[in-house]
Amino acid sequence: MTAIFKQLITQGESAIAMWGPGIAAIITTAFVMKQPFKNLRLNTLGAKHFYLWVMASANRITVIG
Repeated sequence: MTAIFKQLITQGESAIAMWGPGIAAIITTAFVMKQPFKNLRLNTLGAKHFYLWVMASANRITVIG
């Protein structure tokens, strides 16, 4: 295996693992506990401009670096 291929495999596994807790919370809430989706409280993140600022900053740092 080449080094690039190993890196791509590692990134893919990390991306899949990142989604695991969120999907598990959705499945548990909707199908196991039989509660409405709003109980996950995804709408209580706070001010959206802070999240947009962080997202934009991360993109700038990636491009600059």
